[in-house]
Order: sequence, then C-alpha cells, then structure tokens
Amino acid sequence: MFATEAVTGGLPVHIAARILGHKTLTTTQAYLAVFQDDLVRTYRGFLDRRRADRPQEEYREPTEQEWRDFQQHFERRKVSLGTCGRPYGTPCKHEHACLTELAVGG
Repeated sequence: MFATEAVTGGLPVHIAARILGHKTLTTTQAYLAVFQDDLVRTYRGFLDRRRADRPQEEYREPTEQEWRDFQQHFERRKVSLGTCGRPYGTPCKHEHACLTELAVGG
C-alpha cells in the first residue's frame, strides 16, 4: 500500500524502490497496485513539475565535448572487480584502483 500511495501521489518509482530497499524497479512494480499507464503518467507529471522549477539551461542538449567527457568518465571508473559507484563529476577516492586519464588517452 505504501508503494502504491507514494507513486500515485507523485513519488518517482525509482525513489520508491530505493526507500523500499529494492535492487530493481521490477520488484517495486510488483508491489504497485497501479496500471503501467498510471505509473508513466505520474512520473511524467513529476518531471514536468521538476522542470518547471529548474533553470531551463539544465535541459539543453550536451555539446559533443560534454558528451565525450561524460562517456570517458565511466571508462575511467572501471576497476578490476567491476565499476566504481561514484557519481559523475566527482573526484575518485580509489587512488590506485581506477584507470587514470592517461591510460584512457585523456
């Protein structure tokens, strides 16, 4: 009931999943007593409200260089046991584990 009320009340399903401790959205969606159309409509409403409150320049298309930097960031995060979970644009705390920019050609 919590998941259904939260999502139909405007909480994005991925945030509900995080609150409930689910690893996938599929698990959360199984708890939702809403139709897929309701879920999509609610999420789109959330996005519309969020975009109305945020500066318009945050929703522009990235430049070729910005997109290349974004993609290279994730290539540099890869480590031998998987990938690093740090957010885009943050400094690396794994001093010797991550690939360096020089190794990627940056």
